[in-house]
Amino acid sequence: MKQKTLLVMDVQNEFCHPNGFFAKNLCECNPDGFFGDNKLTTASIDEAVDNIEKAIAHFRDARLPIVYVKAVSDPQYLSEVRFERYRRMYEQGFLKDGTWSTDFYRVSPKAGELVFKKGAYNPFCNSKFKEHILKTASGLVLIGFFSDVCIDAVARTADEKDIGIPTEVISNCSKSLLRSHDENLRYMEMFYGTRMYENIADFISNHNLSS
Repeated sequence: MKQKTLLVMDVQNEFCHPNGFFAKNLCECNPDGFFGDNKLTTASIDEAVDNIEKAIAHFRDARLPIVYVKAVSDPQYLSEVRFERYRRMYEQGFLKDGTWSTDFYRVSPKAGELVFKKGAYNPFCNSKFKEHILKTASGLVLIGFFSDVCIDAVARTADEKDIGIPTEVISNCSKSLLRSHDENLRYMEMFYGTRMYENIADFISNHNLSS
């Protein structure tokens, strides 16, 4: 039987840790953050991870599947053109598979919780991920980083003819990288039919998580 599946996207050191690339290059260089109250800072990333941990805990309690996705920049996961864009960063360790850069940040999959790797943005490019999701998922609940990049890529692809899986996003379990988070969510809702929830409590109140 297919089940609603929690998809945990890119909760990794390079994106989330205070010593990671994004914290050093996008947060600390702009301590006031982006978009006023909806700013991207190391503190706001950690707040989102707090909420991600709550969502994971609820799905575990409900015995519903959880799938994790890791971004890697190794050449076998990227097109030649895209790898050339990342080459200098990759040679310095950025998202190099099996290193601290790609390790999970504050979350840890348990036995039975699958992990898939992806190059760049869209995990459906990983044939094993696509096959698994098509066989097992009645819908995808998207959490993780970032709403204007990889979350958007999954919602857009899941809506395509050869996949056709409904998506949902728990808003406070994600942050935007460069654009307004709220605008990203409205865009996904309008163009991909993605359902939005403010937090895990809002999501639970609208679902029977025991089935």
